[in-house]
Amino acid sequence: PSTVNKAELYTGGLPEYSSMDYSHGKKLHQKYRHTRTLLENIMAGYTFPDEHFSKILQDSVRLLYSTLKNPSLPLYECEELLSALSGRIPVQVEYEIHSLLSHYSNHLNSIVAQFPGQAIASVLDNHA
Repeated sequence: PSTVNKAELYTGGLPEYSSMDYSHGKKLHQKYRHTRTLLENIMAGYTFPDEHFSKILQDSVRLLYSTLKNPSLPLYECEELLSALSGRIPVQVEYEIHSLLSHYSNHLNSIVAQFPGQAIASVLDNHA
């Protein structure tokens, strides 16, 4: 007992909460998922103290719109899903989907670029 150090009492305060806390990730699709979950929780009745609520809500909606406008969002989400499924799906299917995604990412800044969701669905249907 004489060699045990006593813990010091913490007298500092808690850090200020920020609605834009990106402890869940800094990538676009991670920000989107975190913001969507935050807004779903607010709609389910979980709320923040009144003095922070309106600012958190406005910031969250603004961030949700900006992430949804970004054409890279479906690309990042699909790449994340493919990385989780890699080795569980046939190599040919994975290769075809990766080639569709790389073609989309190469033409991402084009005005007529459209996510190849239909083509990915047909690849999956052909190999089912």
